[in-house]
Amino acid sequence: MFEYFVGKVTEVEENRIVVEVNNIGYSILLPLRDVNLLEVNREYKIYVHKHVYEDGEELYGFIDRDSKKLFLVLTGVSNVGPRIALRILSYLSPSEIVRAVTTNKPEVISAIKGVGDKVAERIVAELKNTIHRLGIKVEGEESNFDDLVKALRSLGYNQNEILFAINTVRKQNPNLLYLDLSSALHLCLSALKSSSK
Repeated sequence: MFEYFVGKVTEVEENRIVVEVNNIGYSILLPLRDVNLLEVNREYKIYVHKHVYEDGEELYGFIDRDSKKLFLVLTGVSNVGPRIALRILSYLSPSEIVRAVTTNKPEVISAIKGVGDKVAERIVAELKNTIHRLGIKVEGEESNFDDLVKALRSLGYNQNEILFAINTVRKQNPNLLYLDLSSALHLCLSALKSSSK
C-alpha cells in the first residue's frame, strides 16, 4: 500500500492535482487548504490513501502526515465518507479539528457548508475519547474560524469565495485564525477585493 509519493506536480485544479512519479501521472484529490500551497512543476512529498469504491477507486492526498491520520480517523466515523472528511480538512487544520473535538465544540465543524449539525456532533461524540492518541499538537489559542465564516457569509460571500479568502490570507499570515475577528475579516475582504480586480 502507498504511504506517500515524491514527485513533480504537473496539474493543479480546485481540489485535485496530478503528481508525476517515474513517468506516471497520479490523479490525487487534496484538501483545498493543501492545494493552495502547491505550485506546478515543483516537487513535493504527498501522503496518500487509496479509497476503493464498488465501482472504482480514488487517491486522496495530504501535504502532512497529521492530515492523513485525521482523514483516516474521520472516515471511520459513522456516515462520514472521504468527501466529507476532505471538506473538513479543506477548512480546518489538524490542530483546529482536534481542538474542536476535545473541547466539545461541534459548531466549529458544522460551520463548514455541507457538514450538518448531526454529522459534526457525531464526529465529536465518537472521537473525543480517542483523538488524543494521534499525537497531534494543539495550538493554545482558540480559532476564530467559525465566527469568520459566519461574518463573511453574512456579507454575501459563498463557500468557495470564503475558502479562497481564508487560504490566500493564511499564505502570508499563518496566524489569521488567531487574530481578533475584525482584523481577520479586514484581511479576508482585502483579498477578495484584490481577486476581483
